Amino acid sequence: MLQDLAFTGCRGFAVAVKLPAPAPGAFGAPPAAPPPPPAVYPRSRPALLRRVTLSENEAALLLEDGTAAALDSCLVTLNGAFGAYGYAAAWAYAGTVLRAVRCDFLGNRNGAVWFEGEDLIAEGCTFQDNGKSAVRTNYKQAPAALYTDPPTPQQLFGLLRLEGCRFKNNTYTAGGGLYVGKDTVAIVNGSAFVNNTADFGGGMAVAEGGWLSILANSTFENNTANAYGGGLFIYAHGCYTLR
Repeated sequence: MLQDLAFTGCRGFAVAVKLPAPAPGAFGAPPAAPPPPPAVYPRSRPALLRRVTLSENEAALLLEDGTAAALDSCLVTLNGAFGAYGYAAAWAYAGTVLRAVRCDFLGNRNGAVWFEGEDLIAEGCTFQDNGKSAVRTNYKQAPAALYTDPPTPQQLFGLLRLEGCRFKNNTYTAGGGLYVGKDTVAIVNGSAFVNNTADFGGGMAVAEGGWLSILANSTFENNTANAYGGGLFIYAHGCYTLR
């Protein structure tokens, strides 16, 4: 657990989570028969960040393949400008799980969250003044080795669940506040999209094989699109439930 800490001005990612390497053998030599790769990082024991501030870093949080993290009451602000095109403040690769509760993602230049993993959950979070969309999903199937010990069926799509979140003053070309992309099923409840801007889908865009499963009890206010869908733009399979 990381608790009551601040990471500021770091080069690269301020915090990175990765799977442990196999333990070395006697005298530092590699074991004769290395153990198989670990299963997907235990969802019941994610890396926990509580009341952590990540500010003005080149990037804030990295989740490598098959890892999990839980953020509680964290502030992620003013991060960006790492790499040729810039990483989002929180960047999660395939097979990952990320949960954020009561967190604020503010003013991150290259977006707040880029998620390629299996399960992204945000509850009571604020996403405000972020560039390149506040949250973008782009599901990628994890390496098969992550599912061998014990044998586990590979997940075929990503899941995004938003509950009681607020997206305000975020911008990008598609999905200023939220972009639901490749092979992601989204469930959005009790959330607000206010003053977000994009060419397509100022508040939210669903495209590239994304699926808006449920959009309920949410509001879209003063969002702007230069082309289509000021509040919501869907260029995908469609929606299952809107209410």
